[in-house]
Amino acid sequence: MVLSVLLACTHSADTAAPPEADTASGDTADTSDTPGPVGGTGLLTLIGQATVGSSYDGTEEIRFAPTTGDAQALCSVVVPVSAAQARTDCLDCLWAFDVVLGAPTVNTDTACEAAGYDAQAIAALEGSVRSYGFADEYLGHAEALLVLQDDTWEPVSFADWSAETGLLSYEWEQGYLPY
Repeated sequence: MVLSVLLACTHSADTAAPPEADTASGDTADTSDTPGPVGGTGLLTLIGQATVGSSYDGTEEIRFAPTTGDAQALCSVVVPVSAAQARTDCLDCLWAFDVVLGAPTVNTDTACEAAGYDAQAIAALEGSVRSYGFADEYLGHAEALLVLQDDTWEPVSFADWSAETGLLSYEWEQGYLPY
């Protein structure tokens, strides 16, 4: 019974590619000039890597990629991130800094606007300040990146930080968006 259901779900008519020609009108599909992605759902993620000790120096990539099929980035913007000053108000943090975003570099822009990053939003990143902190055991659980939001330190992502090397990495998921 289960096998027949599986076979019915994978019938070749259900998975066949769409026809290349419209036989009623005689038109053929021309995909050679198709700008950008066809559409779907993508995941917006901030991917950070830094060296953190007495200061904070690294990059953060704004990455928007499809959730299915080819995971090539639809948008990739890399922003340098450096410490402005250390903070002492994050009680759960081993360290915390106000960080300043530098001049962004756009590596890929197939659908940055769909992710909320048009040219104006990308340019506005430069000079903006965020507050980042790191907890090695947040509420008895895993290592976490904390961000100061509305005067409260909130965990936003799992993070890895080595006290020996100072290397920090995180992938802060922002959400799923259509493109």
